[in-house]
Amino acid sequence: MESSAGRGRRFGRLRALIRIAAFALLIGVIFLVVAVTGSFPDPDEVRDWGDGLGDLAVVACVPAFVVVNFVIAWPILAGGIGLLFDTALGTPLALAGVTLAALAQMAVARYLVGDHAGRFLPKRTRGLERFL
Repeated sequence: MESSAGRGRRFGRLRALIRIAAFALLIGVIFLVVAVTGSFPDPDEVRDWGDGLGDLAVVACVPAFVVVNFVIAWPILAGGIGLLFDTALGTPLALAGVTLAALAQMAVARYLVGDHAGRFLPKRTRGLERFL
């Protein structure tokens, strides 16, 4: 017979996998809707949008980077920041965006897996997980 603790761990793991699958489905649906509707902006539209924001663009770009990073890859977002702000201002903004986006992704992942954080990793990488 299986103990109640074993069933609880298995149910918790199943719940974590369901959360991960639901999140992946949500991101996939958002990406699919954007792709089907053709809502991807071209570089000129991004530059015009940034110019239209004025000084607010500098303040808004890092939070926007963090939110949009779940759908668009970081190199593309960093390139967009480079288009908007040139190298001198774009580099620190992109670094801040990448750092905060990584923290946001880690927070979402830890929330999705709940108490099972690190248990989905191979044994060799669990030491690094404990460190983080």
